[in-house]
Amino acid sequence: MKRPIILQPQEHLPFRAVGTRLSRLETDGDLVFCHAGKLRRIRAFAGEITDGASIPRLVWSVLGLAPHGVMDTPALFHDLIYRHRGRMPAGVYQVRDGAVWRDCREPIGRGLADALLRGLCEKFRIRQAALVWAGVRAGGWWAWLRDDRGRMERLTAGGQWTATTQHK
Repeated sequence: MKRPIILQPQEHLPFRAVGTRLSRLETDGDLVFCHAGKLRRIRAFAGEITDGASIPRLVWSVLGLAPHGVMDTPALFHDLIYRHRGRMPAGVYQVRDGAVWRDCREPIGRGLADALLRGLCEKFRIRQAALVWAGVRAGGWWAWLRDDRGRMERLTAGGQWTATTQHK
């Protein structure tokens, strides 16, 4: 697969820590990228939650990363795609058609989701990008197959857990 070209975001999005395991997006933010000759956009809405691309806590220390901070933006978009198993809700995944953005009903495959994670890590100069990517390629199949909605509800004590869910 040819790597997507990431155009946006240009800087890290603002997050707030929610306990020790989660981060919440403070404002709306977009991931804009070029893939397969088309300009595409994934929209993340304020309130969206990430658990750090499901990286196990033990691995954080091995990689020399912190659960909150530098990985929040790359993990957010990766988690969003995985949460929906690539079948994004209306208004979240769009493709540029001339001068307007239109909803894209084409699912995002796991390979593209993982390539976007690596591309965002590289864009933000996270030196462990290749290791993070290798980890999600090796172990991400479990996160891709599980019912992430129920898991996120449990992690956030059953509340309204994502802006994407509220956006539907």
